[in-house]
Amino acid sequence: MSIRQSIFRILRMILITGTVFFVLGGLTILAIERFVIDEFSIDELRDIHLQVPLRVYTKDGAFISEFGEQRRIPVSIEHVPKMLINAVLAAEDDRFFEHHGVDPKSLMRAFLNLIKTGEVQQGASTITMQLARNMFLTRQRNIVRKMKEILYAQKMESELTKEEILELYLNKIYFGHRAYGIKAAAQIYYGKDLQSLTLQEMAMLAGMPQAPSTNNPISNPDNAVKRRNYVLRRMLSLKYIGESEYNVASEQPDMAQLSKLTPEVEMPYIAEMVRARMYECYGEKAYTGGYQVTTTVDSTLQNSAQTALRNALWEYSERYGYYGPVAHEKLPSSLPDETLKETVSKILETYPERGGLLPSLVLAVEQKKVKAYNNQGVFEIAWGDLSWARRVSLYKKRYKTGSYPKSAWNILRRGDVIMVRSMGVEEVLQKKSGLTKVSQQNTTPVEKVTRWRLADIPRVEGALVSLNPTDGAILALVGGFDFYHSKFNRVTQAERQPGSSFKPFVYSAALKRGFSPSTYIADTPLIIRAGGKVWQPRNYSYKFYGSIPLRHALIHSYNVASVRLLMRVGQSRD
Repeated sequence: MSIRQSIFRILRMILITGTVFFVLGGLTILAIERFVIDEFSIDELRDIHLQVPLRVYTKDGAFISEFGEQRRIPVSIEHVPKMLINAVLAAEDDRFFEHHGVDPKSLMRAFLNLIKTGEVQQGASTITMQLARNMFLTRQRNIVRKMKEILYAQKMESELTKEEILELYLNKIYFGHRAYGIKAAAQIYYGKDLQSLTLQEMAMLAGMPQAPSTNNPISNPDNAVKRRNYVLRRMLSLKYIGESEYNVASEQPDMAQLSKLTPEVEMPYIAEMVRARMYECYGEKAYTGGYQVTTTVDSTLQNSAQTALRNALWEYSERYGYYGPVAHEKLPSSLPDETLKETVSKILETYPERGGLLPSLVLAVEQKKVKAYNNQGVFEIAWGDLSWARRVSLYKKRYKTGSYPKSAWNILRRGDVIMVRSMGVEEVLQKKSGLTKVSQQNTTPVEKVTRWRLADIPRVEGALVSLNPTDGAILALVGGFDFYHSKFNRVTQAERQPGSSFKPFVYSAALKRGFSPSTYIADTPLIIRAGGKVWQPRNYSYKFYGSIPLRHALIHSYNVASVRLLMRVGQSRD
C-alpha cells in the first residue's frame, strides 16, 4: 500500500470517527436538552424559595432573635452598590453582560485543559452557569453535569434579564460561616450594610464564593487577603478602579470578624416560645420560610421585668449568704500592665456571663476592698458591696450561714474567679489615696466609673409574667434568672397551682353575682367529701374567724371563707 493510500485511509477513519462522535454528541445534547425542557421551568426559577431564617420582634419593632441554619438577608439588585457588582464581575465573570450564559473563550480554555489532563479541572463557569449549578445541580465534575449546566444557563438567559440573574446569584451564593447571599455576608463578616462597605471589603466578599473555606478571612486570613488583592488587580485591569484606589485598598489590613444579629432586648424565653409555636404550625419550613413574627411584648416593659426579677433574686440570695467564688486560678507572682489584659482575658474566657453577672478575676485583696478585672477593665469593689457576704458552708449535710465578715480577707483571696453585677455609673474624683465619690461641695468630677458589687448566681429561681387585662396579651415574660443557665420556662412549664392568686377571680365572680364587699361569709370548719375522699380546708393560722365580710376575707386571704364563697357562687359560671 502506497503512502498516499495510507494517508487517505487514516483521514477516512478520522472522518468516520469524528462523524460518529459528532452524531453521538448531538444526540446526547438533544437528550439532555429534552430533559432540561421537561424538568426545568423558568416560572419555578422566578418563584424560587430562598431559605430565609425565622426572625422575632417585639411589638415596637425591637429585634429579639433569629432561628435557621442559613443566615440570609435578601436584597434587590437596585440596592447593591455598583462597585460591589463590579468586584463580583471582576472575580467571577467580567464578560457577564456580553455573553448569553456561556463564555466561548473560557469554555475553549477548559476544553484544551481537558485534552491535556483528561480531567475536568477548570470549570469555565459563568455567573449564570454557577447559578444553575447552585440551584439545580451538584458540584460533581463531569461532562454530563457540565452539559446540563450549559443548557440550564442558556435557558435562563433566554427568559430572564441579566439583572434578574445577577440578583438571584447575589442572594443564593454561599460565603461560608452560614452566610448565604451578599447582604448576609456583609453583616456577618463586617457588621455592615452593603452601602457602608469599603472597596477592600467589597473585593474580599467578591473573592469568597470561588472557595468559601479557602478564601475565608476568618478561617484562612492569609489566603483570603491574597484572593482579595487578586480581585483588586482584576478590577484595576478592567478599569473599574484607578491606580491610587488599588494601591490604598490592597495595602489595607483586613478587619473581618464574625458578627451576629445582636438582640435589641433580652427575652430568650419568649423567643423560644415563638420558635416552638412556629415549628408546631409549620414544621421545618418555620426555619427557612422567611417568617417575621411580631409579638405583643413591649420592650420597655420587658427590660423592667427582667431587671425586677433579677434584683429580687439577688436581694433574696444576699440575705442567705455567699456560697463562695466560682473557681480559683493560680496567678503568677506579678502581672505587668502590658500583659495583664491578655493573661486575665484568657483565663476568663472559659467562664460565661450569667444573667447579667460578669465573671471577674481577683487581682488583690485589702482589708476593706478588692481589686479585680473583667472585660470592662480593672476595677475596685468597695466594702459596702462586699460586707453582705456571709460565707455559707456545708455542715452535717446542711448548709449553714456564718457571721458577717470583718474584712475582705474573710471573703476572697487573690486568684479567685468571682461574679459581679453592675450597680450603675458613679462620678468620682481622682485623689492620691484613690477614687472618691463626688460631693455636693466639690462638683468637678474627672471621670465616671462603674460601681461593681460582689454577686452569687441565685440558688433560688423565679418567674414573672405581665398580661394585658383586656385581651390577655403578654406584655412581658421572664421564665427564670438566666435562659442559658436553665432553659426551663417557669411561666409556661412549671404548672404550679395558682394558690391564693386565684382568689380575686372568685371574689370578682361573687361581685358580678350581686354580692358586695360588705356581704358576710362564714369562716368556720368545713368538711367536703368527693370521690371517696374527705377534705378539710384550713387557714394558714390554723384558726377560724367566724362570720366576716368579704372584704375582710380577701384582705387576709382566708382559705375557708374563700372555699365557702366558691361553693355559693358556683364553679362553672362565667
